[in-house]
Amino acid sequence: MENTLLSEKIIYIMRTTGGTDNRNFYVRKSLGKEQRQLELLRITKENEMILHRLNQCKPHYNVKSWHEDWIKTLKVMDRKNNQENNP
Repeated sequence: MENTLLSEKIIYIMRTTGGTDNRNFYVRKSLGKEQRQLELLRITKENEMILHRLNQCKPHYNVKSWHEDWIKTLKVMDRKNNQENNP
């Protein structure tokens, strides 16, 4: 009788997932969560300060100078093409 009962239980477990009916519902706690949040806050503040400094900087290049150089380059290219086409 007892062997039959045990055998039936084993067969049932093998046919099903074999899961247990007791669940452990608990909230996982991270030991370093507060420290990570503080570090993230510090990094965020540093990034904001860097972004502010970058936005306050004036550009060091001169667009007018670039344009004049490009015009000169176009003229040189045009002269070179004219020389090759009219030997």
